[in-house]
Amino acid sequence: MTLSGDIYTICSGDTALTNLVDDRIYYSRQVTSTFPQVVYSGPTGFDDQKYRDHDGAPGRAEILVQFDCYGATANEAEQVAAAIVDLWSGYQGSSPDVGRAHIMNQIEDGYSASLEAFRLIVDVVIETSV
Repeated sequence: MTLSGDIYTICSGDTALTNLVDDRIYYSRQVTSTFPQVVYSGPTGFDDQKYRDHDGAPGRAEILVQFDCYGATANEAEQVAAAIVDLWSGYQGSSPDVGRAHIMNQIEDGYSASLEAFRLIVDVVIETSV
């Protein structure tokens, strides 16, 4: 499975998140204008420094994934962002592709008139195999 597929599987398997967004969890772009929803993209950053040694290439790295949390209201967008934070903050998985994760940043982006929606951005660092 791909990393984006693993991220989707983890998100779609979380009841708190799916109770809010149903199946509106998208990779890389919005597919619908129905809110609330989550659009994730990544890696937006890559770092394998922690896993390097002098003997060869590292087997693991940390990547940064951006989750755009949309809602028709600011409260709705905040609820989606809170569900993403609850899911990924301290996450530890058994998959070789997704080991552990933590929240790097949370940004309130505000209202987008073109989308007629509010957005909060949650950046998550995911430790993964390379």
